[in-house]
Amino acid sequence: MLHNKWILSLLYLFTFSIGIFLVGIDLYGFLDASYHYCGDLWDTRFNNVILEHNYRFFLGKEKSYWSAQFFFPAKNTLAGSDTHTATALFYCFFRIIGLDYFASFNLWLALLFLLNFISIIFVCNKLNVNIIPTLVGSYLFTFSIPVLDQVHHVQSLYKFPIPLIFYFTYQFLMYYNPRYLYGALFSFIILIYSSLYNIVFLIIPFLIFIFLIISFNLKKSYSLKENLTSLINKLFTKNKWHFIISIVILLIAYLPIHIYYGNHHCWDKNFLLNTISNWKVIFITHYNSILYGDIVSCLDNSIQPTAWEHHYNFGYISFFMFLLLLLYSILKKDFNSLIWIIPGIIFYVIYTKINDFTLFEYLAGIKGFCNAKGTWRFYLITLSTISIFYSIALDKFSKTINLKILSILFLIILITENSLKKNTLKYTDLNYARNKHLPLLNIIQKNRKSNHKAFVVLPDSTFQQEAIDLVSTMVAYQFSNLPTINGYTTYSPDGYCLDWSKPQKEQVYRWLKYNNWSDNDIENNVLYIYCSNDSTYYVK
Repeated sequence: MLHNKWILSLLYLFTFSIGIFLVGIDLYGFLDASYHYCGDLWDTRFNNVILEHNYRFFLGKEKSYWSAQFFFPAKNTLAGSDTHTATALFYCFFRIIGLDYFASFNLWLALLFLLNFISIIFVCNKLNVNIIPTLVGSYLFTFSIPVLDQVHHVQSLYKFPIPLIFYFTYQFLMYYNPRYLYGALFSFIILIYSSLYNIVFLIIPFLIFIFLIISFNLKKSYSLKENLTSLINKLFTKNKWHFIISIVILLIAYLPIHIYYGNHHCWDKNFLLNTISNWKVIFITHYNSILYGDIVSCLDNSIQPTAWEHHYNFGYISFFMFLLLLLYSILKKDFNSLIWIIPGIIFYVIYTKINDFTLFEYLAGIKGFCNAKGTWRFYLITLSTISIFYSIALDKFSKTINLKILSILFLIILITENSLKKNTLKYTDLNYARNKHLPLLNIIQKNRKSNHKAFVVLPDSTFQQEAIDLVSTMVAYQFSNLPTINGYTTYSPDGYCLDWSKPQKEQVYRWLKYNNWSDNDIENNVLYIYCSNDSTYYVK
């Protein structure tokens, strides 16, 4: 038995190593001499700033955790962002042992891939799925092209608690065992203390999932009243500690939501509707895919997936497998498999545009939906249950018609798609990323005075670029300890927000007056730095 466990562990490790190596070719430059800092110059560096904030707070260099000084002078704004609180412990460990700001981030990201991979393996093992179908689900969840396309949005890759939330909830509602309730609540806390966005996006498929399980129980002839009575008896009547502990956990989980609530910001409904995908996009593979590229162009050359749209799909072969397994589960009336995929299907119905019609338009007015910036984020949430469905259905399908080779071929196809695709992942040369904030930091150090309480970067009359590099101002703060006003953008009351792309001095004045600064403080205690069109910083 021990021998078999070692073989299984090595097979898991081998498959993960293939995936992370193929990612590494794009992200870290395994096959060339350069060293890559994954992602673009914006979101990835911003997430690095958030992780460094956790490390600085751990060292005692930050006075407040929620009121980060790169959002100065706003209060509690970090709670409205992806805090990475839970996994920041890994980043802090890498920093403590001596690794630098950038290397610690890259290792943290690699570890995130590993946690995502393990989470599906854990769930599938608990559901008694064989190893190859399990590897298919894990690889799909961790390394499939729709996931890798968002590697520069690492906040959206924070997914490993999601399969655990679904699994423990499934087990709890089926058997009412308190340990499953604690497992679901603990996983929920890990997710909420890292990404409020993912919690918002999780709500809809999660509620559908719960409804399906309850319906399944009722179908087995248990009445809703009997189910509720059994639940109350097992959890709250026989042992009141279950109730007390659950309430305490929920209160802990509610803390960042409470802190964030006062800074709540909704996206414009019209903007959201413009990010809804056309139904044809579901059938279109990644537009830079070598394996499927010619088929895509033959289908419809006019439908090129945008940055928001192309995360709906798996690829033709994978999509064909999806339909085959779905049809098989329906014909076999295999509800235990269907329960994992139906939330994803309902998601597609809600968030897909047919001509000019979409159900989302009628739901966007409901509180919570207003946070849905970009439907691909919902896709990555539902990918957790879709991956588990693939594993369960493929496992049963292979057993029934004795085609185990089908699972192996499917896994090979997934890996092949990753290995043959063109280099499409966004990355930045590490030295370029490291040097991006240095000119600004030098200006701060040369012109900083003892009375300065903050700095702000403003465009000068020559500035024609798209936007001021706000992330550089945040990084410069962490190296200089002089708070930046630039970091604060979308959470201020109407009329007080700085233009995130090209802030003006009068906006700074209005915003600081709103925060009870005197005219003298605004004029003398702020270091005003100007940026020219060639990205040169100077002080007038």
